[in-house]
Parts: sequence; C-alpha cells; structure tokens
Amino acid sequence: MQLYRDKEIDIELSLPDKYNKQDKKKALSKFYRDKINPDDDNDHDFVFLEKQLHKFLKRAVLRFISKDYSNVVLLVGAGASVVTNENGNINSNYGKTMQDISWNIFNQLYGTNNLEEYLDEKDAKIFLPKDQQEKFEKVNFDDESTWFSFPLEEYISNLNLYIQDAEMSGKKVRNPSLSQAKKLKRFILLSILDSVDYNFDSTSKMPFKHDKVILKLLNLIHSDSSKLMVATTNYDLAIEKSLEKDNFTIFDGFEFGNNKEFNDDMYE
Repeated sequence: MQLYRDKEIDIELSLPDKYNKQDKKKALSKFYRDKINPDDDNDHDFVFLEKQLHKFLKRAVLRFISKDYSNVVLLVGAGASVVTNENGNINSNYGKTMQDISWNIFNQLYGTNNLEEYLDEKDAKIFLPKDQQEKFEKVNFDDESTWFSFPLEEYISNLNLYIQDAEMSGKKVRNPSLSQAKKLKRFILLSILDSVDYNFDSTSKMPFKHDKVILKLLNLIHSDSSKLMVATTNYDLAIEKSLEKDNFTIFDGFEFGNNKEFNDDMYE
C-alpha cells in the first residue's frame, strides 16, 4: 500500500493481510528504522511502532497541506469510512473495507450454501477471472490459510456482461439461465447495501470525521469561486451524511426534491 509519494516526501509501506500481526510488526519495524529513526536498534512493540508511524504521517501531511491551492480534488477510496475502537480493531457497526464486503458476500454465497438457491457452484465459477478459479476451488472455510481475496467487482462486471449479452442476443442461455443470473446479481447488490446500511438517525453521534477533512481542504482553496471535488469509490453515504450534519450543499448529480433522479447537468 503506497501511502504518499512526491518530490519532498517519500512514504511507501507495504503491510501484509490483517491476519498476520507478526509480519505487520516486522514491516513497521523496518519502516521505523529506515525512515524515522535509523539510530534506534531497540526491539519496540507493535503499539509503539504504530504510534511512531502515525506521528510521521501527520508531520508529512502537514507539510503538503500548509499551502494555498486554486483547486482541490479529494479521492476517497474503499475503506475510508472504517471506524476503529480503542484497541484499533474495526467497529463492525460502521464502515467496511472492500475486502470485508467481498469476503462477506463470498461467504454468504459459498460458505453457507446459499448459492444453491440461485445456480450450481460450477456455473457460478464462470463469473470469476480465470486466474482466480483455481483458488476458488481450494477454499476451505474452516482453514484461513486457504482464503483468498474474492474479486467482487470483477465478479459483478462479468455477471453484468453475461446478463447484457443474453438480453442482446435474444437467445435462451443455460448454465446459468438469464433469470438465475439476474437473481444472483440482485442478491449481491442487496448484500452490499446491507453491509453499508449504517445508523444515520442520530447524525450528531456519527463517528465519521469526513466533514472535518472537507473543512480543512476548503480552507486551502484561495479562490472564492472554486469548489472542492470529492471523488469516491465508496458504496456508502458516509461522506454525504457527514456533510449534511454541517449543512453543506452537495452536488452529487441527483436533483433535489422527493424524486431524486440523476442529471449530469447538476455538475455545472
């Protein structure tokens, strides 16, 4: 994962997956010695190393945001709505990483045999990229070492292409049928919505800090006529709900009113 890189700041840190804390400690320890304190040869614990990384990143970010800009674009990736507790573990009541959403859907379909309601396991495999099909066949849900990063977005794209081709050809398709494929797609989309359906009823108690980030970036724009553009790959509405709490006006392409229809003229 490349955290930040430019001419002044060079931060590149690759952390293993979330199931191996010992390897994470090794990666953090190497980063600490290489980038933060080369003269410190002590064997520090994970908490110390993580705090040092956070301080380092905070100083680095402050260096490049302490300037004026005419335009600012904020790219928010999957996982930006993740909220951690005091122990650093993800609070499952709020944001999910892309990996969490993907694994949850994969487990719902294959780990609990729900897939049989939609189509045969053999037929479902065709929506996986070819290089992932072998991993798929070796998965044992009781053995974490066999788990793999389920390519959910590619899976949905391939499923969409299958449905589109079947509808355009006008011919009946088998294994799976068009109705089976559509049913599977609906199940996946509803599962995604359920994964990111947080409790927004009490906006004053929302744990998200997106609005503070937005306010900080707006202060960097020196032109009154300029706008802040936020590009997000998130499935959830955490950014929109956080900004509504501070009475921001948001142009997201949907018209204002009860019947919210998408209209790209809204961006003008």
